[in-house]
Parts: sequence; C-alpha cells; structure tokens
Amino acid sequence: MLSDRGLQIIVKLADYNKKPVTSKFLAQELGVSERSVKTYIKEVLEYCNQNGMKLTAKPGKGFVAEFLEEDLQRIRGLKDKTSSSMSARYRQCYIGFILLSGWELYTISLFAEELGVSKNVITYDIDSVERELKHFNIQLKKTAGKGVYVRGEEFQIRKALHRCMEFSWEEQPNEVCYDERIPAGESGMWISHFKRNNYEKAVRLMKSIEKYFNVIFTDYSCKMFVEYQTIAFYRMGMEKYIDKELIEDEIPANLKNDYREIQEFILKYLEDETKNYHLTEKEKKRELEYVLVLLKCAGFQHNDDNVKELDDNSKEMIAYIEEMFGMDMEKNSLLKKSLMNFIPSSIERTRYGIEIINPFLKDITEMYSGIFATCFTLSTLYEKFTNQIQTNHEIAYVTLLVGGALRRNSQQAKAVLVGAGGIAAAGIIAANIESKLPNLQVIAILSSDKISKLEEYECDIILYVGDAGKENLPVDKRLLVITPMITPMDVKNIKEKCFELAEGNVTERSEFLPLLSPDSISFVEGRYKKKDIIDMATEKMIEEGFVKSEFLDDIYAREHVEVTAIGNGVAIPHGKPENVISSQIRIIKLKRPVDWGNGHKVDLVFFLALNFDNFKKTKAFFKDFTRILNSKDGLSHIKESKNEQEFYARLIKELKWF
Repeated sequence: MLSDRGLQIIVKLADYNKKPVTSKFLAQELGVSERSVKTYIKEVLEYCNQNGMKLTAKPGKGFVAEFLEEDLQRIRGLKDKTSSSMSARYRQCYIGFILLSGWELYTISLFAEELGVSKNVITYDIDSVERELKHFNIQLKKTAGKGVYVRGEEFQIRKALHRCMEFSWEEQPNEVCYDERIPAGESGMWISHFKRNNYEKAVRLMKSIEKYFNVIFTDYSCKMFVEYQTIAFYRMGMEKYIDKELIEDEIPANLKNDYREIQEFILKYLEDETKNYHLTEKEKKRELEYVLVLLKCAGFQHNDDNVKELDDNSKEMIAYIEEMFGMDMEKNSLLKKSLMNFIPSSIERTRYGIEIINPFLKDITEMYSGIFATCFTLSTLYEKFTNQIQTNHEIAYVTLLVGGALRRNSQQAKAVLVGAGGIAAAGIIAANIESKLPNLQVIAILSSDKISKLEEYECDIILYVGDAGKENLPVDKRLLVITPMITPMDVKNIKEKCFELAEGNVTERSEFLPLLSPDSISFVEGRYKKKDIIDMATEKMIEEGFVKSEFLDDIYAREHVEVTAIGNGVAIPHGKPENVISSQIRIIKLKRPVDWGNGHKVDLVFFLALNFDNFKKTKAFFKDFTRILNSKDGLSHIKESKNEQEFYARLIKELKWF
C-alpha cells in the first residue's frame, strides 16, 4: 500500500531515477518537512521491496532509485492518484488504518500535511475515529509532541481494521481474485491494505480446508474468511498476535465431529505459513483459535444431503420466523434447509462481531422493505443469544431467503373473477389473465349480481373487472379491481396483491390505536443532522415518560452496528423492550431529507418504542406496519400530508387501525 505522501515521494524518485536524492531535497521539492519525508520513506522502501523495485539508502548521499522501464510505467499508472478531493469518510478510514497498523509517529500536523487539509479538519476526523474505535474497546491516545496512537486487544484491532476497508489505496490488476467467489475489486482492496502474500496465504488456507474436509464455503463466508484471515497474516507479520483466549463456549455441532482433526490440520498449515514469525506455542494456540472462530462464523455447502444437527438457539429462531410469517416449514423445504445452513453461523458471527457483506443490501431493503422490517424483530433473539446486535447484512440475508419463499408461494394463487360485463366477457378475460400469469388459476367466474356466492369459494384473490358497481362490493382484503384489458399495470398489481396476501400483511388491529396520536407526529422543516433528529425525538419520549434514558443509548448502539434505514426514504430506529416504559411510535416527517448513512436519504422516521407482552401482539403489529412499508404508493400518499393531523388520518387509514 502506498499513501498519498508515499506516492508523491516515489514519483519524485522516479523523476530523478539513478540519481541520489536526499531527504532534505525531497522535502523542499514536495513542500513538506524533512521529518515527514523520513516518516514516509520507510513505506516507499517497503513498497519497492514488495514489488521488486530497486531503491537503496546510501549513507551521506541519500536515496538512489534504479527503476526499470516497467517500474517507471507502474509509477506513471499510479501518478494520477490524488487526494485533492477526498471525502471525510476516506480520510477517517485512512487515519484509522494508519493508527491500527501500529504507526506511532503520526501527529495531527503530519496527517494534515499528508491529506492536504487543515489541522482543524484532522482534529474532527480523529474525534470521529476515536468514537468508532470505542465500540471495539480500543483507546485512542494523544501524546503532546509525540503523536496519536491506539491501544486495544488484538482481536478487536483486527475487527476494527475490517471497518477501514471502504477505499483502495492503489489500483490492482483484475487477475488478483484467485477465486470466482471473490470480486477482483474486493481482493484488490485487501491486497492494497494488507499485502499480496498475506492474501495468497489466506486463499490457500480456505481452499485447503475445502479440499481436505470436502466442504465448500458459501460465497459470503468465502469472502468473510479470506478477508479476516488476510488481516490475521498481516498482523502476524508485524509480530502482533492474539492476546487472549477466544473460544469459551462449546464448538457448534457442524464442527464437533471433526474438531480434533480440524485443529491438527489448521495448526500444521499455520506452522508452515508462519515459519519466519517465530510464534510461541501459546501464540500458535491462540492463532489457531482465531481460525476456528472464523470457521464457526462461516456457512458451508456440504457435499452430502444429511441434515446437520441444529442447536436450540437456531431452532428457536427458525420457529420464530415460521410463526412470524405464518409459514409451514415442512411445505417450504428449500427455505427450511437454507435457514438451517444460515442461522447457526449468523448467530456465531453476531456473537463474535465478525461481519459479512451483502452486496445487494440496498436492493433488498427496497424490494422487500416490509419483510426486512419484520425480520428486524429477530434482533430480540440475536441479543438474547449473544448479548450483541446483529447487522443489517445478516437481516438482509434472512429477508432474501424469506422473501424468495413468499414470492414462490405467491405464484401458486387461486382467483375468483367477478365479471361486471357478464360471464362470457369474463371468460375471455380469465383466459387472458392465465396467459399472462401462468401460475395464477382462475377457479370460478361470477357475474356481479352473484357476489354473495363468494363465500362458497376458497380462493387467494378476488379480481373485480371494471369500476361499475364496486361501491356495493363486500369489504374483503383479497379484493383487487382490474381493467378488462389486463394491462401491464394490472399484471403488476395482481402479482403484488398475491405477494401481499401470501405474506400475510393485511390485518385489522384497532388495539394499536393508543400507540399513535397527532401529538406523537412532528413535521420538521429546518436543516438537521441524523444525531439532531434522534436526540430530539428520544428526549421527548423520555420527558413524556414513554422510555428510560437508556433507550437513547440503545438507538446509538444499533445505529453504530448498522443504520436503521430500510429503503423508500424510511428509517426505523428502536431500542430494547426493557428500556420501554409504555409503548409508543414517535414519527418525524422531514421537509429536507437527512443522510442516515450507507447512502440512505431519509425523510420519514418511525421511532419504535415497543414492549408488547406477547408474541401474538408483536406479530400482528408488524404485519400491519409492514403493509405500509411495502407500498410505495401508500407511503407517498402519507408523505404528501400537509400537517400532523392529516398525516395521522392517512396513516391510520393505511394501517387499517380503525
């Protein structure tokens, strides 16, 4: 990896190729201090050594570069890299990476000089980094005249390093992936940060485990394992080893049978790959535990069809999903098998704070916003089992599995067609519907005057053709009005209605009316930051006696792990039930959208303070609540309200809480 300052130095050395250049001369040419040059020349020397580029320090003469033509071409390719317009997040990732990598000579002045911003900006960035590191129990220390550095447990430092990898410091060739499950961009980023040889060791370890134990890492586990193990080899190369025991509980069932064999295999691999690191026996044992933790957190595709034994926690979570969505797992065998493979490792990842990345997170939260919000209730079980908060990426994978199953089920719907134009015309329309929706079966056709006969038919959806007479139709959640032409919009509406009904999001619950009132809704017109909105709403809830003061800490803890934006301009911050005195939904409608993090712009915030006393009530609430989150039209209608009273009326109508 080359920093911006290191890049400037190597470019200048290339300009004076084969000529001695002193630190003082480089400082004058670059307009920086000689101390800065001496700090970064170490980085340049290491970079040249890694890439077979000859750069030597000659006492009394300075530094002499003897770059070949291919070396000069490589440097020219890097030359375009500039820090003239870097984001705050880029700076903070860079500062965090430098500090976590063990540099202790960095001062605010050096960071400011390197990143091309003022000391005040760097001070703000360092404060942000400090807040981030506190969540890993890592202390950031500032010593006058010496610089800024960090102290913390090695396991926490490795996890924090994972959080720094949002940007690549240098371009990497596409062929570095070495595995089709790892995108070249990601492998390039890991190499950029942690060196190619460490990445190669991690890939070899993963492939060796797959071959020896006849398993295949799932795509997300493959990336997770290689990334964290690349960091581990990088840290071991710096003589930074795991400094405490990691595995305190039992090994999960999917590893138990082969546990001794796995230990022996991995230990031998580590010994072969770290011969030059001179690890003690205790250090070897703890590095072995680190790999075993990653395996506990990984999901595998086994080459046999045997059902793996599930622990009680995983069984409870799958049963919760089955109950929440009203699904029979025995009839949804694919979903059940997928959850059995995913849930155990998901619980372990949450327990240890090992993160996976779902590349389709934003798409999933947009496409399945209601299911995603419902799956958020799993947080109570995650926290119960692990005392930790799960990430949105974990919830997104569960959402994808459940959403896919519901989509498959919704395609096998039975319909009754009510033909306003008569039976003959309705027959033609029915054939048209079935041709455009092959998995929808029209089981009966009724004329409009036979509407009372609907009770005789067991169907999933009722399709009423035309507008005439619809005011006389019975109130039925299955009813959908369509046009005689069966337009693309009709097809879309039928699909969405079938999906909505299969998901079970249409209920009537007037018992939830006390959760809302016009007084709990606020229209905000000024410019605010996310923190302002959270503090404003939560302080009001504390003042009015709905939540304890700890509720605010809950919200920030959740937002740190993963933002609560769920798509469609909506966020649902929430706290733990034990810190809720009396259930309430507090709503903030923003005239100017707020950056909620991870690229989400939010203009509608639902603060959920819920402590329902039974599962049935929780399930009923989220079925109603997710109905409006699933409906872009419904959300738009609510958002168009001119004041709090109108917003309340429209929301209650959409929720059917009357």
